[in-house]
Amino acid sequence: MDILQKTKECFASDAILYTRHAKYEMENEEFGRIVEREVYELFAMGKL
Repeated sequence: MDILQKTKECFASDAILYTRHAKYEMENEEFGRIVEREVYELFAMGKL
């Protein structure tokens, strides 16, 4: 199984883990909070 498919499955099963730093950055982004859906969309488009 390739990494893209495995990561999609992790998002689907709500099994994505973030570092403390990443969570802080997501919650305190200058232009507004970043939510998991946005992270998934960027990942699925190959932009991460």
